[in-house]
Amino acid sequence: MKSKGIEEIDDAFYQRYESLGIRLAEAERDLVIYSEGLSVIEKKLMVKADNAFFRENNKRQAEALQRRDAKADPEYMKVVRAKAKAQESKTLYKVQLELMKMKFEGWRTRSADRRNSM
Repeated sequence: MKSKGIEEIDDAFYQRYESLGIRLAEAERDLVIYSEGLSVIEKKLMVKADNAFFRENNKRQAEALQRRDAKADPEYMKVVRAKAKAQESKTLYKVQLELMKMKFEGWRTRSADRRNSM
């Protein structure tokens, strides 16, 4: 229940808090998956670039050039964007949870003030 624009702490508040915590955990999980996946995809694309270079030139490509070709691949950029999205979600959920903590502390202070004024 809200009064004068101030949110009261009730079961719905705790449910929203729990839901945000779950979404934050999911975003953190996704961030780990994409971070690890980025490393794997980079290595896979480096091998692909080296093999293509070998077919054309009958010699191996330098590691730095393999890495450059891997990072220029659209598949690599797709994972980079997914990782960035997971990081964005994580940050947004952390901010929302922090706001809810601030609301809780405000409610707690008001409740104590009400008890003390009685």
